[in-house]
Amino acid sequence: MALGIIDLRYLEKHMESKKISKSKLANLIGVDYVTVYRVFKKQRNPGTKFIAGLLNNNLDIDLQKIFLNTSLPNGKTQKETS
Repeated sequence: MALGIIDLRYLEKHMESKKISKSKLANLIGVDYVTVYRVFKKQRNPGTKFIAGLLNNNLDIDLQKIFLNTSLPNGKTQKETS
């Protein structure tokens, strides 16, 4: 399972500062509470509905801080792709 898509620490701190519970977050982004619970427990990856909910709701999230919080793996070099 490829975890680390979302910086859950940032999301949790953001939720605390905005007084958003996990159940309220689930309601706002349109997923079940169980989905939010499992994402925070690292039992599952956030799916497209979860991520779209974060993007499409006015949650005032800094997208630079929440997504791609780890470096991407090294891919082919420019020379190898030619």
